[in-house]
Amino acid sequence: MILDLLVIVPHPDDEVFSAGGILSKMAAFDKSTGVLTLTRGAAGKTLGLCTLEELPMVREKELKASLDILGVKEQRLLDYPDGKLKDIDPQGPVADIRNALNELKPKVIITFAPNGSNGHMDHVMTHHFVMKALEDSHQPEKIYYYATETPYAGIVKPNFLHPDEVRRLHLPPTHYLDMRDYLENKIRAMGHYETQAWSVLMFMRKLPRKLIYESFYLARPGYPDQGPMTVQWL
Repeated sequence: MILDLLVIVPHPDDEVFSAGGILSKMAAFDKSTGVLTLTRGAAGKTLGLCTLEELPMVREKELKASLDILGVKEQRLLDYPDGKLKDIDPQGPVADIRNALNELKPKVIITFAPNGSNGHMDHVMTHHFVMKALEDSHQPEKIYYYATETPYAGIVKPNFLHPDEVRRLHLPPTHYLDMRDYLENKIRAMGHYETQAWSVLMFMRKLPRKLIYESFYLARPGYPDQGPMTVQWL
């Protein structure tokens, strides 16, 4: 199998906020896409919709519904502990990512940047797992990180990188995609994450531009210092 795009993230919903548009567009043009999710989101909030014990199953259903809307055919969900990726033996997730890369042979991958976007340690560790797996696995043509125009400016949180470190590791966008034609589909996919309603609303309030203009940093191959560009495809 040769996949056009593989998104590798730790939690259900990490894929739709920043890459829901490009996933939807690729499916519309009959390009093959996949999402590898490392946890079932057991550390999230229930919002009274289910019990804590039921939450992983509920979030798994939300993930599948969202990915189906986005036209993602290759859906892979692992069961590493949500919120604790920094505490586990990295050999397990690194091996799983390596196996996925070798089997799916993606042309392009998207994952989190070294700062995890907002310093969330699961995001940060996913970055490190992916980069470690790439040392001895299939090599995609391009590797992109999620990227925002301005550095994260949040408060200090337990088990997060310090905001100063998040800002120090900030990588600005090199590529933008105008997703206006796919916004309806993206919002529909986001709407399936009922247990993550607060996150959906926070994203809309703080990063509304990224609903339409998805932005990424090209990590490999190196990008010339010529300013960001708007493209049709990654």
